[in-house]
Amino acid sequence: MKTLKAWLLLLLIVSCASPQRKDEIDSGKDSRSKPEAERKTDESTALTAEESRRRAEKAYEEMLRREREQKNSDISIEQDQTGKEEAKKETVSDVAQKDEGRDSHEDSDRQNRLEEQMLADEAKKERERTEAVALLSKDREEEQQARKAQDVYSKNRPLMQEEARRLSVADASEQKLFDQDYEHFLAAKKRDEEYRSSRIAKVDTGRDLFYRLDALKMFPSRLEIGDVRSRSIQLMRNRNRQQFMGFVKDMKYVPLVQAVPLPGGPPSRLRLYEFFKGRPGNYVLLEDGQPVTIRVKNQNYRIINIRSDGDVLIILDLERDDFKEYYRLSVDDIVLVLE
Repeated sequence: MKTLKAWLLLLLIVSCASPQRKDEIDSGKDSRSKPEAERKTDESTALTAEESRRRAEKAYEEMLRREREQKNSDISIEQDQTGKEEAKKETVSDVAQKDEGRDSHEDSDRQNRLEEQMLADEAKKERERTEAVALLSKDREEEQQARKAQDVYSKNRPLMQEEARRLSVADASEQKLFDQDYEHFLAAKKRDEEYRSSRIAKVDTGRDLFYRLDALKMFPSRLEIGDVRSRSIQLMRNRNRQQFMGFVKDMKYVPLVQAVPLPGGPPSRLRLYEFFKGRPGNYVLLEDGQPVTIRVKNQNYRIINIRSDGDVLIILDLERDDFKEYYRLSVDDIVLVLE
């Protein structure tokens, strides 16, 4: 496009110069006939045209030089762009190769994980299959045992029904005897309570004294001594009812006591109220040679004497372990747990 413009410009300059040259020839022919002043004017005009032609040629050369420089600049730009594109292609190729290597490594890892997962799944399925076979075998064994048990039950059912009927009759008979014994016990207990209520006021005339009432408020009316055999507790006749008052283990004298045999046999609960019937006198319970201690309201009290009239009366003498308090009270019963 630029070359076409240059040719058009050149044609324009030539066309402008040719008529001017013709005018110059015509002016040469007519110069002989024109005056001197007109010939000078034509010469100046001819010089001006020649200067214009030189300037046009110079402008054309300048234009060609610029075109060559522009062409060289375009070629260098194209070369730079080509180099950049090649460098970019190389960079892209390197990145692609790196990505391809990374992708191949990731694909390898993924494949390895998939294979490991498949192996784990296969192992899990194998375990489940083994467990299922074991459970199935166990179920079959249990079913066989259940069928055998059912057969044995069906065979023995009549005998079992007969045995159940016989045991039911025996239980009914035993329950009837137990009910009769329990009725007799309740009746005897009622008679004994009525008898004791009618007798206690006569044999224990001091039960309404103020210190006896205070002791009755403080201590329970029924005492229980546990672990008698394991603690080696002994029931003794107390030949001197006051000999354990202020007693300590390091005393030099030997207490005047006599052992009373307790019932043997299996573990039981011995009521001293029943045991003392027909055995009046003073008694004491000794553990390791000392009177047995009971604990009431965070204080320890020694039973230094037990007096029975052999009928309805049981009176206890109690002394605090620091010798600061002394009590006397009447109790309904003392129970020894022979275990």
